[in-house]
Amino acid sequence: MPRSILVQHSHEAMPTEAPAQPAIDLDTVIAFAQAELPAEYTVSLPIDPTSVYTIASIPNNVYRERTIHLDQYSGEVLADVGWADYNLVSKSVEMGVAIHMGKYGLANQLIMLATCMVIVLLSVTGIVLWWMRRPKGRLGAPSLPAHQAGWKVPLAIVAVMGLLFPLVGFSLVIVLMLDFLVISRLPKLKRLVS
Repeated sequence: MPRSILVQHSHEAMPTEAPAQPAIDLDTVIAFAQAELPAEYTVSLPIDPTSVYTIASIPNNVYRERTIHLDQYSGEVLADVGWADYNLVSKSVEMGVAIHMGKYGLANQLIMLATCMVIVLLSVTGIVLWWMRRPKGRLGAPSLPAHQAGWKVPLAIVAVMGLLFPLVGFSLVIVLMLDFLVISRLPKLKRLVS
C-alpha cells in the first residue's frame, strides 16, 4: 500500500486534545506495516488521544531495523527511524546485542556457545582448584606463592575490567569493603576465611 493513501495531513503541531476526526483502524496500520517493512514487526497501540501507533521491525539484520510512528488520526508518518539514524553508541549497542544473540549465522552462534561453555568451565574449575589449594580446615584463600612478581598485570586487568563493566567493579569494591570493614575486625571469621 503506498504511503500516500494513509497520509491526509496538515503540517500543524500534534493536537493536545483528541481531534474530531476518527482514528485510523488497526487494519490500516497493519496494511501499512506489511507494505513498508520486510520482516516481522510489532504494532503498539496509542495509549491516549495524543499518542501514536508505533510499528517496530527488528529483523536479524540490524541494518534493516526500523521504527515508524504514525499519527493515530491521519495515518501521517511522524517519525521513521532506521539504522542510518542511529548514533555511534546506538549502533554499537545494536551490534553487540545482535552478536550476543547469534544473529550473524551459525559461526556466530558457535562462538557464543563456546564462550558460554568456557565461562561454565571456568566457574567449575575455579571452585575445584580453590578446594584443592585451600588451607586445611578453613574456607580461606590459598596461601600466596613464594614468587609474587607477576601480580601487577592481573591487577591491571581487574582494574580495567572493573571500569569497563561497572557492575563488576562495584561488586569488587563491595567485597573489598566487606573484607576491610567486617571480616578483618572479627578474629574468628577472619581465621575461618583467611
